[in-house]
Amino acid sequence: MRSRRDIYPYRRFPKNELTLRDELAVDRTRLSNERTFLSYTRTGLTLALTGAGAIRFIEGRVAAVVGEIFVILGVLVFLIGLYRFVRMTRRINEVWEEEVKAEGKDE
Repeated sequence: MRSRRDIYPYRRFPKNELTLRDELAVDRTRLSNERTFLSYTRTGLTLALTGAGAIRFIEGRVAAVVGEIFVILGVLVFLIGLYRFVRMTRRINEVWEEEVKAEGKDE
């Protein structure tokens, strides 16, 4: 069974003190969010280009339908990634601003 200390490891640190480690953690989180968005973008482009290739270079109605599905999925994957990126960026900024305000009030 985990102790309270394991579940809340930052309880021993004052809440009003942002350390370099905290600032670097925020930077790592932002970079991770960007990497995730780029992965969604890459996947969406791959799906869309595969679909466009199927439509253009493979004969037949089935290939055209499959190609259209891939293009739609590619656009959908990109839009989902964009939505998640914007939502997470806003959440990161909100938390960061709250921490900075809390630090400023205590000084």
